[in-house]
Amino acid sequence: MTIPENSLTIIRLLKIKGVGQAKIWSIYNYLEKKRIGFSEFFSSNDNLPMFLNQDQINQFLAWENNLKDFKDILESHNIHVLTICDQNYPQILIKSLGKKSPPVLYLKGNIELLNKVSIGFCGSRQASLQGLNIAKGTAELLIQNNINLVSGYANGVDLEIHKTALESSGTTVFVLPEGILNFRIKNVLEKHWNWNNVLVVSQFDINDSWSVGNAMTRNNVICGLSEAMVLIEARETGGSMACGKLCLEINIPLFVAIASDKSDFNNGNQILFKQGAIPFGRNKYSNLPKVDAILEKIKRGVNVHSSFEQNLVKLS
Repeated sequence: MTIPENSLTIIRLLKIKGVGQAKIWSIYNYLEKKRIGFSEFFSSNDNLPMFLNQDQINQFLAWENNLKDFKDILESHNIHVLTICDQNYPQILIKSLGKKSPPVLYLKGNIELLNKVSIGFCGSRQASLQGLNIAKGTAELLIQNNINLVSGYANGVDLEIHKTALESSGTTVFVLPEGILNFRIKNVLEKHWNWNNVLVVSQFDINDSWSVGNAMTRNNVICGLSEAMVLIEARETGGSMACGKLCLEINIPLFVAIASDKSDFNNGNQILFKQGAIPFGRNKYSNLPKVDAILEKIKRGVNVHSSFEQNLVKLS
């Protein structure tokens, strides 16, 4: 597994205390204007003080000794790396998030899923039975249309989406709130697990632990990788509500389930409707989730492959 030198340089920079996403994007914009790559620029010690203080320079130079071990760890775990310097970095992220796009993505599984038309899902960890049923039914119909499903691997709605995708021989992307070396296949997914049908994504350092902050941050990537978002249940505050508001802010179509039973699990849904979310419910005859509006929205909103349009199934 070969990691481009520009990507390795970005990784080295992110290992430095005080260097984060904003700094990397600032450097990227400067180097792009100068038409010079990260590796070439930072190979000259004379250039380092432009962006780093002396302590940071020492950390950057010292971390060069860790590169071989770092690459060996990635290779032994079949982990791939994409950075904002790579041609294969998902442009949908850049389009949606701009400079909020993570400079580095660590990936395990079928990287080609980044090129599939995708819909993201979010919802409560303590989802109601009604919410889980809506999530499962919606996912099944989208999978029949060859849609890739993106979610955050939390319990509740996220896990139901991933589980339904695997049981239906569909594809799904797991966006982690922690370092990729901490990823484990949950027992409920083991029976149908197929690495050809999944992609695990993390924007965090490979050993980072779960945190509330990471969970909120990774929601950006779930939204950014998706042509549209489906929100099943949201409380008035929390990650699902924040995810929904982000979609509205960056103009990603947000479809929010209409709940027949109002509760604390879904009182955030009504708030999002008032802010511009698109309601979707069930067909009164078939009782299936009404996904045609979702499919039509993404058909008009993306440069879809002809096979996607030809294979659309009118189901709701």
